[in-house]
Amino acid sequence: MRKIGLYLLCGGLALLLITGCTGVGDGLPFKKRKPPAQAPQQDAYKEMSGAIKKVPVVVKRIKPGDLTRYTLVTGVLEGETDIAMKSQVSGTVIDVYKSLGDWVDAGVEIGRIDNTDYEVQLKQARANVLSAQASYKALELQMKATEKLYAGGNVSENEYMTAQSSLQKARAAQDGAEAELQLAEKNYNNSRFLAPVSGYIADLSLEVGENITIGASVCSIVNTKRLVVNTGVGESDIVYLRRGQKVMVRYGNTIERSGRIAGIGIKKSENTANYPLRIELDNPDRTLYPGMIVQCSIETKTWKNVLYIPQQDLLEEYDQHYLFVVTDKEKAHKLRVVLGEKIGENVIISQGLQPGMEVVTDGAENLTEGTVVDIRVTND
Repeated sequence: MRKIGLYLLCGGLALLLITGCTGVGDGLPFKKRKPPAQAPQQDAYKEMSGAIKKVPVVVKRIKPGDLTRYTLVTGVLEGETDIAMKSQVSGTVIDVYKSLGDWVDAGVEIGRIDNTDYEVQLKQARANVLSAQASYKALELQMKATEKLYAGGNVSENEYMTAQSSLQKARAAQDGAEAELQLAEKNYNNSRFLAPVSGYIADLSLEVGENITIGASVCSIVNTKRLVVNTGVGESDIVYLRRGQKVMVRYGNTIERSGRIAGIGIKKSENTANYPLRIELDNPDRTLYPGMIVQCSIETKTWKNVLYIPQQDLLEEYDQHYLFVVTDKEKAHKLRVVLGEKIGENVIISQGLQPGMEVVTDGAENLTEGTVVDIRVTND
């Protein structure tokens, strides 16, 4: 009996120690143990019960629109006229009437050399012409009189032939005097540096007191009220272009002008793969200058009321093209589409896409069929 009582006492003490360590029992002041962390199976259960992680995406709601094809070319602006004026005579510059950048009309004097000798030659040539004309007139009257006398048998044939020869010599002398007058006028006019065309003076080389020789530069005259771009296009673009077609000409991001196609080459330029193209544009306020590099945009064709997307939003697998669209249950759906015309960075979708569909434009790389998505931004 004593052994049984001893066993019961030891068992009771052991039970008391166990209940105290677990914080369960008769309310003795022992610290309770923190509950254990949830098992991974419980987290998986929460995800399966509705707390599924959504993939963020950006979508665009598709609607029909117009898509325009443009031909883009680059070129250098030139003046409609660009003349390098050279001296045709030699002499000392004594007057300069215009300055760099001035506008001149055709025939206006820009400057002149000391043309005293040319002026004397011109006056002498004019006098020689008057004298030759007078001689010819006199001999012409004499010839008429001689013809009447010869017809009446009052002068010999020899006298008649002599009068006829004198008239011919007078005619030749008159022609020679007139030719000399033309040369004298040309030399005199060249000594005055008359503008051959209308335009702005560029690169004026004249200085008072300078000795100038034949062939020396006088100035350049450029008409920048109207500019041209001589460029070229490839064979894939030339078929869409026509004379008179509107062209938008841009310089940087600041200046934009409307021009037109003034000429199209019918064969490729030598040693190039391009057909010549001439574009003309007005420049009334002179904000554009020759030498500027410009971008020319030519509207060639417009597709009306079509569905299109940027080519970068397409997925390709085994020569098939796909898009990810979002269903009404906010799930990703892999949609097969058929492509139409490619225009710039966009492509027309001829089959598969419908108006109102929401196409994923950002985040598609993280999607598979049925992925639940979180639409962060909608690009309507």
